[in-house]
Amino acid sequence: MVDLDIAAARPQAPLPAPFHTWALPDGAPWTEFHREHGGYLLRFPGLADFHVSADAKRVTCHPVPGTSDAVVQHLHLNQVLPLALSKQGSLVFHASAVEVDGGAIAFVGESGRGKSTLAASFAIDGYRFLTDDGLVVEPADRGHVVLPSHPSIRLWQDSEEALIAPGTAIAPAVDYTSKARFLAGDRLRFCDERRPLRRVYFLGDGGVSGIAFRQLSGTDAM
Repeated sequence: MVDLDIAAARPQAPLPAPFHTWALPDGAPWTEFHREHGGYLLRFPGLADFHVSADAKRVTCHPVPGTSDAVVQHLHLNQVLPLALSKQGSLVFHASAVEVDGGAIAFVGESGRGKSTLAASFAIDGYRFLTDDGLVVEPADRGHVVLPSHPSIRLWQDSEEALIAPGTAIAPAVDYTSKARFLAGDRLRFCDERRPLRRVYFLGDGGVSGIAFRQLSGTDAM
């Protein structure tokens, strides 16, 4: 569990050089990582600072004046929360997952491969989704289980136009991305219970003439 507290908005004060940075495709910094007071500060320049406790169970956000609550929630759910859960010891993957016949099917791949689009497609066809981005896996008596994430799916405009029916619930827009976040409901079904992990599919370039499925041995899968 991670508790989020949204504190008063304030300008971002100057900081020493970060020990790590995530950059956007154009090279601009997206996330700066700093150590502080035994914990961490994650800075999203021009948007917000997230202070993460040493045990990663508490997160305090100081948004920059003018940053909306929707942006704060978006950053927390999709950027900060997976990192905090990983720091707590959870196994977190950049993947989506859906429920099929009582088990979880996961889709893993680089950004833009279609993980969220696949999850949305399944959910629209009646197969409930468990997560569209941060896949949390825990050991169980037999194998591993997938934990449900936030009941929403983020999609680019082309996937939205191809899949999403008018009237599907949508979260408030955020100005730093053109992705829309659609909320679970009758049109986009969500599974709120953990499910045993049954399959993991890796999404690649698709440079083949046809689709084939082959079960890997445990050694090959690792």
